[in-house]
Amino acid sequence: MMYPSRVNRGGPHMKRLPLAVLLLVLLGPFMITHTSLGTITTSNLEIVSQSVLGYCSTVASFGDVTYAGFGSAIVALDTHDPTNPRIIGRVFVPNCFDGKMSRSGNTLFVPRDVYGLGVFDISEPLYPSYRCTYARLDPSLDPNDIHNNHYAGSGEVAGGYLYWANGNYEGKGFSIFEPNPSEPDCLTLIGEYKVPPSDPSISFPYSVHVQGNVAYLCSRSTGVKVFDVTDKRNPTLQLTIPTGWAIDMTTSSDGRWGYVADGPSGLKIIDFTTNQVISYTPPAPGCGCGGGSATVFYRSIILRGNYVYVAGAQRGIDIIDVSTPTSPNLAHTIESESTYSYPVQLSVSGTYLYAANLLGGLKVYSLSNPAYPQLVRTVGESDLARDVAVLNGYAYIAYGTQGLAVVDVENPLSPSAEARFDINNGTTETQAVYALSNPDRIYVADGKEGLKVFQPSSNPLTYPPIHLWTFSSPVDVRDVHVVEHPDTTRTAYLADYDHANGGLWVLDVTGAGQLGFSPIPEQHLSGIGYACRLYNHGDWTYVVSNGPIGNTSYNGLRLVDSSGIVRQWLSEGYYKDTADVDAVDIGDRHYVLVATNGGPSLIPGVVPPPPSHLHILTNTGGALSEILSPIEFQGNYFADYMAAIEAVGTKAYINHLNNGVYVYDLSPLGYPTPALPQQLAFKKLTCNNSSHEIHLFGDYIYNAHGDSGLYILSFAP
Repeated sequence: MMYPSRVNRGGPHMKRLPLAVLLLVLLGPFMITHTSLGTITTSNLEIVSQSVLGYCSTVASFGDVTYAGFGSAIVALDTHDPTNPRIIGRVFVPNCFDGKMSRSGNTLFVPRDVYGLGVFDISEPLYPSYRCTYARLDPSLDPNDIHNNHYAGSGEVAGGYLYWANGNYEGKGFSIFEPNPSEPDCLTLIGEYKVPPSDPSISFPYSVHVQGNVAYLCSRSTGVKVFDVTDKRNPTLQLTIPTGWAIDMTTSSDGRWGYVADGPSGLKIIDFTTNQVISYTPPAPGCGCGGGSATVFYRSIILRGNYVYVAGAQRGIDIIDVSTPTSPNLAHTIESESTYSYPVQLSVSGTYLYAANLLGGLKVYSLSNPAYPQLVRTVGESDLARDVAVLNGYAYIAYGTQGLAVVDVENPLSPSAEARFDINNGTTETQAVYALSNPDRIYVADGKEGLKVFQPSSNPLTYPPIHLWTFSSPVDVRDVHVVEHPDTTRTAYLADYDHANGGLWVLDVTGAGQLGFSPIPEQHLSGIGYACRLYNHGDWTYVVSNGPIGNTSYNGLRLVDSSGIVRQWLSEGYYKDTADVDAVDIGDRHYVLVATNGGPSLIPGVVPPPPSHLHILTNTGGALSEILSPIEFQGNYFADYMAAIEAVGTKAYINHLNNGVYVYDLSPLGYPTPALPQQLAFKKLTCNNSSHEIHLFGDYIYNAHGDSGLYILSFAP
């Protein structure tokens, strides 16, 4: 199968959200606005499938079966032997999951972020299926609209009823449901508590814990509200206990003690006989939390015997001895592995603890010694899906430290299988991938190991691609673009991120794979800063340099001619923070499309950040000029970053880190008097913390969605 020869720019210097901002995005609502031309539409741009497990954000174990949320998939694992869990079933639902799952008989309830409460059929426990979503929001609001800032909370099942915190949905309280598969929404509302307009104290109800006829509502700012739910149709507020930032809680079997995961305030223990609150902040771990942070941010808690197990975000898992509740003591800390591999949700079944560890996957610990859990297995450990190329019905995904992931996408609507191959021994990060056919070659920008060229194996899902050759002269290859010329020769263009000796490399790779092949670089242009992305179009190569904070003096977009001379360097204003570049011919005009970042907010969550932009330039004999006003994008209230742009024909596909995927019509650029491109479609993606590349292969849009894996979207004009 032949695919368009398109650039596969992948894995540039991506700006990740700062920790405090990331936690706010994960744990609370954020507001998104947008200013751009055209009308926002979503019905003709849809996610049709997702592949490669994304980050693990939630888990609930029920003995022999455990359910986990990986990116946009709910995965069923056979855990009858917890030391050897096996992924059996998987159901894809286009959103991310963040919160505590609950089960009632053959029904699983999962918070679906902005979409509401997801309901799944688990009558065949290892093969879950999606049933419906219950969302209590203004019916005029589209959950795909970037203006919609509703977020679902969490809850639990007790006595056959589902108690659910409404997040920041209508009423900002909690609801009591009776599962009812015959209902269109799968649930029958029995009773609810809505926050009175006179009580603005509840800013975000996170979760509900139930014991007997008492329900405990955890919410930010308010703390814990205690309700009598004897009459399910009329929950009655009994008292409010201020704790700080209550996210999750549990209670002792006799109901006397409440243990609250109180976000940045640590552990709060409530004596319900006196309503006294005991605050406990554990000491910092000894070795620095594996690259994470010793800062406390408790968000999931479980009581087992004399110990509470608390997911402390980048700190790790704290095991706290509460045998004397008035005098808690830290017994042990399981430190986080890295900045983006840390626990966010916990579940206990039998003598095993299950932890959803974001990019660290699902961790299973033995509790044979309750004070010192021992890791027995990791499932679905992942990295960021940075780039993707499709060749002969298989998608090859640049997968960071995990190497190269291969997915069968012969039917893009239902990717059937996947495999991962360690091509870098975990010593570097696979950044970008490009593929060409006849002869079939896979070109991989493998970071500090250089450019690697592979031939697909006879069975790409069973055997790793055949390594043909490595060009190791570059210091840190972040991007690769290979051009096949009319005479079938091939030229590779490499972006080398090393500031001093990197830059742009150009080499002939026609004979890669032949005996004795040893190319000599045709060009090496150094001293142009941190080159992270590039695109070649005929005699011109466009190189993006975007250095880390404090090293931005060489940033911008450079236009390089065929002899290796920099003809122009755009480095002022918006171009100081260029994210990506592409070029396209519309009629007899040559256009350059440049995506620039806005940046972080000066006051996250309060003041919106500077907007990002799409710039339209012409290249006239090596002179770039901006002929139209840039198209403006406004991200959320924390940051505004563009991820990637690709132009094919008269369409531009834009991956916005904080919003989602846009499709623009470029045909107005072909008018006698060029006009601004018009927006054709938009799809909100709710897990946008690390979006990377976007490409069109055949009739489908492939989105390397960072920590959520690979998204495949369809677009019907």
